[in-house]
Amino acid sequence: TIHKDPKMIGPMRVRLDTEISTPESEYGKTPLWWWCDALFMAPPVFADMTAATGDKKYLSFMDRQWDITTKLLYDPSVHLYSRDATYLDKHEKNGQKIFWSRGNGWVMGGIVRVLQELPRDSPLRPKFEDELRQMAAEMVSIQSEDGLWRPGLLDADSYPLPEISGSAFI
Repeated sequence: TIHKDPKMIGPMRVRLDTEISTPESEYGKTPLWWWCDALFMAPPVFADMTAATGDKKYLSFMDRQWDITTKLLYDPSVHLYSRDATYLDKHEKNGQKIFWSRGNGWVMGGIVRVLQELPRDSPLRPKFEDELRQMAAEMVSIQSEDGLWRPGLLDADSYPLPEISGSAFI
């Protein structure tokens, strides 16, 4: 349930307004949301604030920051996110890029949480729905026979034990 009482949301609104008013140049070379888990943590809060206040500036900011993080971490050829920028050039034993199951589960959960707050007619909705569909299709294609996923999504043979938290998110 979204709280609309100004006393309840006031401190969070001040915090988000501060974030929005901080020039991107102050972040330096590192994006605000520089690791994939952040897409579960921050964007839904901004979407919630728009739902609570009706002010679309929170969605606009959320969408811009999502795009910055996605441009950095998302690999559109496999529809998966790298954990953070330090993983972009790391590879599994089989030569595939490293994509962490739990991190991608966090992202998928973040997309769902954002979609829960977006109005049905939001112009942002198709982008988030498409990304979720693409990621879900990739996840189905790499799911292990035991129904779970391994920590390294594209090198299951190197991980004999499943990633329970990653599998739960997915």
